Amino acid sequence: MAEYTLMDLEQAYETRKAVEAKWERYNGNNPNKYRSERRAAQEAVLRIEESLKAAGTLERTPEERLSLALDTLHPGAQAKDVVEHDGVRYERRFQPMGKFTDGQPERWKGYWVELPV
Repeated sequence: MAEYTLMDLEQAYETRKAVEAKWERYNGNNPNKYRSERRAAQEAVLRIEESLKAAGTLERTPEERLSLALDTLHPGAQAKDVVEHDGVRYERRFQPMGKFTDGQPERWKGYWVELPV
């Protein structure tokens, strides 16, 4: 994982903001205009944030810490798998992240949901 600084994160935020502003100003009829630029800017922000969190420069939220712990303990968990951690049951779920032009999910993001007792 590349080493990033908080300045790199600020620059990534500014780039993302500029690309989104360009998209907002666009008044043509091409729905895919700036799509790859927008995706690249968003992915850069996510990549830098994750790197800074892994290095300890940025603090993870409690939800991110729990998710990281569960992912580490259960790396092969599939959708709807139920696991127990510290006396609490969690179910593995996935949500689509980004879509191709045909509407199909580009990739999936896994997350954990606490199950009621």
